[in-house]
Amino acid sequence: MFHVLHCMNIQTKITLVFLTALLAALLSGGFIYFTTAATQENVATQKIISEIRTLIFTRANLLDQYVLYRTARSQEQWFLTNRHIEQLLTTLEEGTHTSEESVLIERMRAFNTVIAATSPKLFSDSVQVSPKSRELETNLLTQLLISRAQMGDQASQLATISDDHVEGLQRQLATGVGLVTALLFLIVLINLTWIRRIIKRLDEQSAKDEAILSNLGEGVAVAVKTGQLTYFNVAAVDITGIGIVSGTPSEWKDEYGTFDVKTMESIATENLPLVRALHGERVLNAPLFIRNPKIPQGKFVSITATPIRQAGAIVGSVAIFRDMTKEHAVDRAKTEFVSIASHQLRTPATSIRWFAEMLLKNPGKLTKKKKKYISEI
Repeated sequence: MFHVLHCMNIQTKITLVFLTALLAALLSGGFIYFTTAATQENVATQKIISEIRTLIFTRANLLDQYVLYRTARSQEQWFLTNRHIEQLLTTLEEGTHTSEESVLIERMRAFNTVIAATSPKLFSDSVQVSPKSRELETNLLTQLLISRAQMGDQASQLATISDDHVEGLQRQLATGVGLVTALLFLIVLINLTWIRRIIKRLDEQSAKDEAILSNLGEGVAVAVKTGQLTYFNVAAVDITGIGIVSGTPSEWKDEYGTFDVKTMESIATENLPLVRALHGERVLNAPLFIRNPKIPQGKFVSITATPIRQAGAIVGSVAIFRDMTKEHAVDRAKTEFVSIASHQLRTPATSIRWFAEMLLKNPGKLTKKKKKYISEI
């Protein structure tokens, strides 16, 4: 597997890591969502159980009030509390997830049914007028107290089960978050490792490119689309006498001192090879004369410039220029030599012709054959 990863290119590796991170984020998000939802559901269950327990004790207090004071209000509140507990048990049953919870709820419902069936007997007028009313009332109260105690125990058991569920979900959530955090940390670490490798390779390649460009005999200059110069190699500085100059082409052309070779007049900005290349033109061996305070004697250069394209659009231009001063001097010397030699060669030939004409005008004792030779001369 590591060999396969090593053989992948950087773009594929980054895409793979991104997809892995996305998948991990989706899984962790889903896990956290469902765990949080389950936790909230268990918290709601805890609230219902707590409310049932509160109602059980409230119902006990109402029973005590009725036994002591025999008020109709206590009796009404008793029956209302019974119905409310029954409704809460129904709601609680709908949200159960285990058989143990279902059994406890059924038992609570059964005891609540017993209480609901016993309470009318207790509140009946016949209980109060019967000779054995005290004994019957005591039996009914005992039965209610037992049922109430059983319901309270079962509610406590349900609360314990719900608490255990919540704690378990919280542990799962903490474990899940920890694992996701560890995975994301690992992904970030892998990304950083690959990024460091990319940066190292780019630095190495940049150093190689810089070494190559710096050791070139020709000058290399790069301009961006706006015309600003962004790169000069060592040879370019030696040839122009000046490093990179900021500003637009119309500004830096005066700094370098660019002149037309034929007229020796300042060249127009739009005719500069780098500027022509920025407009999409490919310039080959364009002659240029450079003179500035750093090189007061001036230099003749030959410039080749081409546009730099990216995705079909011109983003800059690059120029390669050579110092042609020596070659220009040699060519000039050749021209002067040819001119002087031609002049010197023409002078004796004219003298010879004049002497030949003089001989022909005064032939004297010249024979026919001699006249012929002189005529040919």
